[in-house]
Formats: sequence, structure tokens, C-alpha cells
Amino acid sequence: RKAARKNKKLKSINTRLAKLEKNSRPENSVGARMKSALEILLDSKRLATVGGACKDLARVTRLLPVFCVEAVDQNAVEALLNLMQGLNRSQPHILIIQHGLEILRNLSKCWRTAPNVYSHPLCSHVLVHIMQGYRDFPVIFRAVVSLLYNGVRSCPNFASKINSTPEQVQRIKQIYQLVKRKLATTRKFAETSRTKNAKQKYAVLKKCAAATKILVEALENDKRMEFAATKK
Repeated sequence: RKAARKNKKLKSINTRLAKLEKNSRPENSVGARMKSALEILLDSKRLATVGGACKDLARVTRLLPVFCVEAVDQNAVEALLNLMQGLNRSQPHILIIQHGLEILRNLSKCWRTAPNVYSHPLCSHVLVHIMQGYRDFPVIFRAVVSLLYNGVRSCPNFASKINSTPEQVQRIKQIYQLVKRKLATTRKFAETSRTKNAKQKYAVLKKCAAATKILVEALENDKRMEFAATKK
């Protein structure tokens, strides 16, 4: 029995060593994975492959600013925005959108690449489109509202662009009203329900409503500041 346990332990160690050796090969380095993911994102038409590439890009752009710069230099922002605006609410597409928003978030956190995200002509249009189409998906909704708010707060030109597009402002305000109404309904149900799920759903929706309110207020504040500046 002791010999069997010893052999099993050795086998486990050898398996882990083989895995480490495989991961240490040049083609599995972070830089190589970054290059491969970018090539797939820019050239592949297969969504399953693109989804894996977006997942890898989300990981590597979180690590170092240099990977964010490389992604921007290879036109990843435009490729992502074009990709996401053509997706639907099916599960594979939802995963791609989640990874895509994570990549954009990573790029927006890097001072060298944030302007490339928010200055892109498609950015506000695509983000508001996702905000409206995925308001029933809290993870996606909060991620996209956070991206919009960060852009409004950190890039004045981005806020001005949204405010100068009445359709986008109206859509954001309508979404906020819809979320508020849903929050009120969910609160009533949560107060009378004994299930934990109902209370959790209300808590999540409350965070979504709060985030959207902050975004709306930030846009209104920017508009007031612009108006005040024109009066000087």
C-alpha cells in the first residue's frame, strides 16, 4: 500500500512538472499569447475562436500597460467595438461581450491608451447600445455603465460628444427610468418574499440603478458646466 501511494504521488508530481514545462515553451508566453489573440481578433470570423482570443486579451491587458499599448497599436479597439455591436443575447455572444468590456476597461485604466478608447467614433454609440440591450444582465450592465461613467469623468470630450447627441442622452435617461421602475417592483416583491433569491435580485438591481443615476448626473453636470463656460 505504501508503495502504491508513493507511486501515485510521484505520478502526480511528474504530471505537474510536465504541465509546467509545456507552459514554459515560447509559444505559451504572455507575449506570444497576446500576439496570437490579436491576430485572431482582427482576422478570424469564427466566434468560438474569437471568444477564446478575447478571453486571453482580457487577461494579458490586465497585467502590464505595454500590452494595452500593443493592443491599441494593432487596432484592437475598433475591432472590439465592431464585433460587439453585431452580437446578440445568446450565451456565446454574452461571454464575448463580457470579455470585450473587460478589455476596454483595462485599456481605459491605462493613461496611455484610455484616450484611444473614448475618442473612437464608435465608442459611445456601441456602449449605449449594449447598455440598452443588456440591461437584464447585471454583470454586463454594470460593466458598461462603469465604462461610460469613467469616460464622462475622465475625458471631457467624451461627455461632450454624448451630450451633443440627443438620441444617446435620451436612451440613457430612458434606461434609467426603466431600471428605476423595475427596482420599485422588485423591492415590493422582495419585501413580501421569504426567498433569499428575491432579496439578492433586489440588491443587484439597486446597484445597477445607483450606477445609472450617477452616470446621468455626471452627464447633466458636464452639460451645465459647458453652458456656464459659454456665458463667460
